[in-house]
Amino acid sequence: MRIFLTFNDYPGGIYSSQVIDVCRYLREIKKQRLLLVAFVSMRNYFSVRRAIKLQDTTAVVLPMFPGIRNWRMNSWMLRLVLFRRRPEYIVARGPFATWLAAKINTVPVCFDARGAYWSEFKEFDVSNGSFTADEIRNIESEALRKCKTAIAVSEALVNYWRSEFNYTENKHAVIPCTLRTDFRYSEPTSNNNKIRIVFAGGSGPWQNLSRLSELLLPVFNKRADISLTLMVKNIPADFELAKQFPERVSQKWVNESEVPEILSQCDYGWLVRDDSMTNKVASPVKFAEYLAAGLRIVISESLGDFSEFVSRNNCGVVLTATTDLSDLEKVSAAEKARIMSLTKTYFVKNMYSEQYRKVLCV
Repeated sequence: MRIFLTFNDYPGGIYSSQVIDVCRYLREIKKQRLLLVAFVSMRNYFSVRRAIKLQDTTAVVLPMFPGIRNWRMNSWMLRLVLFRRRPEYIVARGPFATWLAAKINTVPVCFDARGAYWSEFKEFDVSNGSFTADEIRNIESEALRKCKTAIAVSEALVNYWRSEFNYTENKHAVIPCTLRTDFRYSEPTSNNNKIRIVFAGGSGPWQNLSRLSELLLPVFNKRADISLTLMVKNIPADFELAKQFPERVSQKWVNESEVPEILSQCDYGWLVRDDSMTNKVASPVKFAEYLAAGLRIVISESLGDFSEFVSRNNCGVVLTATTDLSDLEKVSAAEKARIMSLTKTYFVKNMYSEQYRKVLCV
């Protein structure tokens, strides 16, 4: 048996595609039982447990020890879980889960690293003051040092490890965020002459919706045939583009299963972010989803490994100081089909079976 351990992660689109779906895939390639063990907050514990078990009926969902500052106390519950199941390997998502698993020091641990955690805490204070930057740095450093193997979502993340933590080993595999194994492609279409840009994601500070508005305002003033679809729960009250062009800015918030169909009706996917270390090492799930919908991608410079990917594969626009977005052209059905084909080469899990086997020591 193997265990996939998550700590303080919650069900949603990312959890479904990067935890639940990965567990399913690992069970397939290993042909062995893999148990998802999830530690979640006692607040809303029962509703969260129900949401996770609806997707994975065998998952063990446990309440975290009260108080995020007491997170290390969860090692006692984890120790009990491991004693009862006696796994031979643990895949731990993030530095907290990895630290807890490695602390017990009974089985090898794979550090499933989703980003540059120390930099994210410094740049965006995602803990709301619960931890200092130095604490997070130490936790991330320990997780990387004590793990037997590691998954990095980009080569840029590995370079971050080398520069910030003096990582000199080769115990990692690079596996970007991939599509769900049950992802359904929509038929590529190009129905009219109007150009539709889409932003799908959250309104977190690293997404920088205000910059999207700033960059598109002159484009909307110059081009009447360009519109924007925001796939967010709510359009921010200060989103200037919607104020000035309400008829050309639409908002959609739909079930996850409906997202591919809406994306396929657009031409360009927006993936422009600030020049932060968090973004420099990132592997946004939306990158693969945009490509799978046949969209050309408007992307900022140095976003993970993917700005270079866009240039190399001619599948979008890398935004620089001299880029003129008013030159955007309609994307044909044939071009959409070509872009969609890229995902089948680079962003499906089967293409990374050897990398998974390496970090799982299979």
